[in-house]
Amino acid sequence: MAENLVVYTVVHQPRRLRLPAQVIPAGTQPDDLPRFIFDEEMDRRYFEQVARASDDGKAAANWVLGEVLAALKTTSQSIAHFTVRPADLGALIVLVRDGVVSHSAAKQIFAIMVRTGDVPMRIAERESLLKVTDDAAIGRWVDEVLAEHPAEAGRYMGGEHRLQGVLVGHVMKKSNGRADPKRANQLLWERAGAPK
Repeated sequence: MAENLVVYTVVHQPRRLRLPAQVIPAGTQPDDLPRFIFDEEMDRRYFEQVARASDDGKAAANWVLGEVLAALKTTSQSIAHFTVRPADLGALIVLVRDGVVSHSAAKQIFAIMVRTGDVPMRIAERESLLKVTDDAAIGRWVDEVLAEHPAEAGRYMGGEHRLQGVLVGHVMKKSNGRADPKRANQLLWERAGAPK
């Protein structure tokens, strides 16, 4: 019975199988089987390398536990042969932290990294995902959004400032995630006649 469960677990888990396999003691509870089957050390080493490369353990943990594990599951890759190298994921985290790319653009970049193994900055440049901080460009997007959504714009300009997040979301969509959201917020606020 336990042999069938072990085979099922090996086939369906996105972790690296321990080689050589350890002997599983008779009577081992199903919840304890992964301890004998998977190399958790690989997961830990990957995380530590990302944390070291990014100098941000919290962001590294969020990316590894979220995006990385999801990508491993969908691509059936093991962490040992994952196309995204720890140093490259660390570099992506630094790009977000330094404001070079937005978090939404970083997710797009990560998806391309998973497919290609390319480095994040090269992808950001090639795919035009670098954050735009130029007031003229963001201002154009803000004006276009206000023109394309006259009902929300009118209510916003009339003092319904809770719509600001909705309008900024439209600006981010129009810019393909490249607009600096803080600056988009400021420009919308200025358009509504509020002081800087």
